[in-house]
Order: sequence, then C-alpha cells, then structure tokens
Amino acid sequence: MTNVTEQKKLAKTHNGKKKQEQDPMIRFSKALSKVLRHTAQSNGLQLRPDGFVSVDDLLRLPQFKNLSLQMLKKIVDENEKKRFSLIEMEGKLLIRANQGHTIRTVEVPMTRIEDASLLPKVVHGTRKELWKTISKEGLSRMKRNHIHCATGLFGEPGVVSGIRKSCTLYIYIDVLKAMQHNVEFYQSENGVILTEGKNGILSPSFFKKVETNLGEVLLDEDTKAETPKADDSLLKGTDTESVDDLDPFSEDMESLTVHDLNLVQEKHSNFGYSEGIVKGKMEVAQSGFDDGYAQGAIYGYEVGKKLGELKAKLLIVEDEKEQVLLQNQLEELEQQSEFSKFVFANKESIRSKIDKKSTL
Repeated sequence: MTNVTEQKKLAKTHNGKKKQEQDPMIRFSKALSKVLRHTAQSNGLQLRPDGFVSVDDLLRLPQFKNLSLQMLKKIVDENEKKRFSLIEMEGKLLIRANQGHTIRTVEVPMTRIEDASLLPKVVHGTRKELWKTISKEGLSRMKRNHIHCATGLFGEPGVVSGIRKSCTLYIYIDVLKAMQHNVEFYQSENGVILTEGKNGILSPSFFKKVETNLGEVLLDEDTKAETPKADDSLLKGTDTESVDDLDPFSEDMESLTVHDLNLVQEKHSNFGYSEGIVKGKMEVAQSGFDDGYAQGAIYGYEVGKKLGELKAKLLIVEDEKEQVLLQNQLEELEQQSEFSKFVFANKESIRSKIDKKSTL
C-alpha cells in the first residue's frame, strides 16, 4: 500500500498526470510576481508609493522561507523580462516589480511617450479565442493598472517583455490615432508599453491590424471600418456620482454598497447588461439585464444576472483554458437570449400562426 509520503511524492494533478517538480528559480520568481504585483498589502508588507518593499520583510514571509538573499539577487539579475528592480537605500535592500500591478496605490516611475514616431510598432498579445469579445468591446486592463503591450513579437530583437510566447493573437495598435484621442502611452523600466486606454478600455477603433500566430489576418487597415466598435457607454460615466472612481478590485475586502452597484448598473445601462463587479475573492455582484423585462420579469432577470456574471469573470480570469470555457458559455447564453427576445418581439405573429395551424 502506498503510504502518505509516497502519495505526496507522486503529486498528482487533477487530470491524473504526474506534476513535474518546478525549478526553484521559476517557482520563487512566480511567487515574487504575485506578492509584489498583487498581494503585498494583504501579506502585511509596507508598500511604498513607487512599489518598493523591504527585502528583509519579504523574506520573512512563509512562501519565501527557503529563498536566500543570494538566490533572490540571482532571480532579479537573470530574469529575462527584467520583471524586478533591486536597490539599496539607507543601508537597506528594497525590491519591486517593474510593472503589472493591480494595487491601485502603486505608481511605478514610467516614461510617458508623447511622440507616436517613437513607437512604430506596438502590439498586444492574447488568445485568438477571445477575439470575438475584444473586437466588440476593446482591450480591457482587467484587474491591472494598465493594458500591457510590447514593441514587437516574442523573440524579436529588443523585445524584452510585454508579450507572452504562448500568445495566438496579435493586436497592433494605431498609436498616433489613439494619441489624437487623448490616450496616453508609457514605457516601463523593462520596456513594456503601458496604457490605461480610456476608463480602462482601449477601443477597437485604435486597432491597426490583427492577425493570428499562424499568419491569418483578421483585421487590417482596409477592413478596419467593418470591425465592431466598442460601445461608447463603456467609455462614458453617468451624470451621477463619480462612477469611474469605483474600484471593484481594491484590496479592501468590504463589499460594495447597494448604492455603488446601482451606479455601476446605470453606467452600463446602454450596453444592454452590466458587466458585473468582481471583488478580489471572485465575488460577482448582481448585474442587471436592462431589457430583461421584455423577455418576462423572472426569466429576463436570471438571464441578465448570468450574463453579467460570465462577462465579469471573463474580465479577470487569467487562466487561458478557463477563459475559453467562459467565452463559450457566454456565447451560448447570448444566443439563447437573442432567440428569447426574437420570440417575444414576434409573439403575436407566432401565436397567430400556431392558432391558425391548430384549427386546420
């Protein structure tokens, strides 16, 4: 009989395959990214406005109990994407992530690029399965402070960071056009091109070209006008209190108030249904399907709530397989919803045809 120790050594994953032992350098690098970008405050670290934390305090955390200072320096020095910076100040070592933060209070020094000619190529990498959503709604910064782009594709000269090797869709940005519409671009210390878009969304109208990793062109300048544009309601607030200041992904674990939810619902009312608001614990707030009443009060509400939940999760889930699964579920539910609205809109005609058929 296999004892407990042997079972632990097998380290089976959910699909039954043996989990490979990860290199300590990679494991600690991922853990550093998570803490320095997302969870520093919840781990009790004192975070400076520029993102730096004390190395001594960091190494006291349980997840870094086996990480030596020597290995930490090696991770910082040898990281190909230059994700981290290490400095000494007043005799103490400090470390930070150079970009990728979801902590709103962090403002890592960046260089603003005001001349579009300095950015001849800006590309955002993602999954081709997400194109249907992106083509309609644009790129979202999701939980992060910025939308991340690169100055080229993975492996091209001078491209250090900003795009993953696993990307299957490349979206090239028309930087000049975006700048003309007051979209700001910055460059991080490790060369990543960052933008907030407008209210966290970069509209499809700023896409210059879109192609897959296999060379299939989904959009170019000649067909750009045919691309579904992002709904303007995503880029505009309401006349009520500052809806855009609501921060659903903050470190604060208090639930959003009903008043806040109402404001967000109003903000997205013209979009058809609100995207939902997701907290750090994946808490999906109630989202309304504004024309749900047209399908029947209870049914419309339930469909709208589910649509909002799926859409909200799709905005923040980072696992690629889960993104595809959520996208498929969303498309299926949207099709059902469209059919229901069609039936309601044509119910008199349908009923008369059914009545006529039954009398024959």
